[in-house]
Amino acid sequence: MSIRLFVMMTRTVFCILTNNHVVENADEIHIRLSNGKEHKATIVATDPPSDLAVIKVKDKQGNTRRTK
Repeated sequence: MSIRLFVMMTRTVFCILTNNHVVENADEIHIRLSNGKEHKATIVATDPPSDLAVIKVKDKQGNTRRTK
């Protein structure tokens, strides 16, 4: 499934605002960047009534920080 969403990046964190129904039953979450790199992500927060969720991207070492 490919979805374009809001992305928030700081020097240390890379988060994505997505729909809750996309991630609510996921065992694992993977994102693919426009440069082709894939990363795992974890759910930070969800709000089922508004169907919103925030996920945080992990780097190759499993750290939740901004990717390059």
